[in-house]
Order: sequence, then C-alpha cells, then structure tokens
Amino acid sequence: MRKTHILSLLAEDQPRVLTRITGLVARQGLNIETVTMGKTLRPGISRIILTISGHDSVFRRTEQQVNKIFDVMNVSGFTLERSIVKEICLIHVALRSGKEKTELMHHVETHKVNIVDFTPHSAILEIAGSPREIEAFLTEIDHLDIQDISRSGVTAIMKQSSEEYDCTLNEKEE
Repeated sequence: MRKTHILSLLAEDQPRVLTRITGLVARQGLNIETVTMGKTLRPGISRIILTISGHDSVFRRTEQQVNKIFDVMNVSGFTLERSIVKEICLIHVALRSGKEKTELMHHVETHKVNIVDFTPHSAILEIAGSPREIEAFLTEIDHLDIQDISRSGVTAIMKQSSEEYDCTLNEKEE
C-alpha cells in the first residue's frame, strides 16, 4: 500500500549530499513530496526532512540504503504518533468586495492565521500547522480568489527525552 513516510537525516554540510540522497530515493521509485533542510546545533551538520510517498517495503529498504551514504550520520523514520510535524504556508488572496474581506477575516480568526500584508484589494496570509490543517484551511477559502500559495514543506521533530535524543546525534560507526 502506498502511503506517506517522513524520513529525518543528519548529514554533513558537504556539496552534493542532498543530490545523492534524493537521487537514491528517486531510483527506488519513491516520490519526494517535500524536502526541508536546515542547520542543527552542531556546526557542519544539517537536518534533512524528506516527505516520501511509496510502499512500506520500498521505504524501509531505501531508509537502510540512505544510511549507507558516507556523509549521512543518522537516519530515522518518523511516525506521526511520536513526532511533531508542521509546515508553513503563505497565501495571497485577492479581495474584490467588503463581503469577501469580512469572510476572510472570519476564517483568519477561526484558524489562527496571521495576516502579514493587507491592502484594500488583497491580503497575504501565513498559516503554520500540520499539512492536514493547511489543506483544510485552503479548502475552506478556495472559493475566494487565491492568487498564489507558497508552502515550506514539512519539518518534523521527534517527541522524546533528551537521553534518547543524544543517541541520535552520535555518528554511525565506520
């Protein structure tokens, strides 16, 4: 069965590391839905979060193969039960009437959305939440004149104690 998986990697900040990782995933026939990458507390180490859709067995095999890439220090498959998963979405909405502005303000208050720019004829909104929450909000306002959206991609972190987290930072043995 095809489903969405979240893969978290710790990797060295080296040229072409992300290319090697995404190439390996693509060769396995998995679809990368989102990629986010950022610095960690350790200098020279980045966290890469991949959201991948595919079959469980192919995902597990790919997870093992990604762990063999020299510059990858740690690979973890995240489950929704044991992690916090968030995304940011910017939405540009054209506003043609006072009624649309009033309706948009109702949705903004209901979903705790930030207004980052507001003019007489448009608004740019920022929503942070789970991908489902963002999809629900977009569905709710899709009858309005959405001009553009920009989504950050999924980022995630495990819910675990500091002792468990320290183990994930240890480099794999050579």
